[in-house]
Amino acid sequence: MGAIKPNDYTIEELNFSKLGRAYAHPARRRIINTLLENDFYRNVDFSNDLSLSEPAVKQHLDKLAEAGIITTEYFPHYYQIRLNISGFDPMFTFVKSLDSLQEKPNIDTDSTAI
Repeated sequence: MGAIKPNDYTIEELNFSKLGRAYAHPARRRIINTLLENDFYRNVDFSNDLSLSEPAVKQHLDKLAEAGIITTEYFPHYYQIRLNISGFDPMFTFVKSLDSLQEKPNIDTDSTAI
């Protein structure tokens, strides 16, 4: 059994981490891009379009739903998947916070520096 670590993270930090994990896989990014182009999509169509098994698609959809990026509605024989734009709010908030970095004189903004 592993050591128990204290959970000192805020809800915002945890939600942002879920969003990052959800967006990190190429198949899930394709799902998001497909939903940006369509009002909704069926889970069975993702299986065909992504050349993935239905169980694999379900796992990807579960990760996206856990992060709050998609909503699903059951119909007989399939699920209808929709993008939930408000699920990206933690990412939008984080990116906005990066704007303040440009104003700090001690931050190297040279993109070639590593």
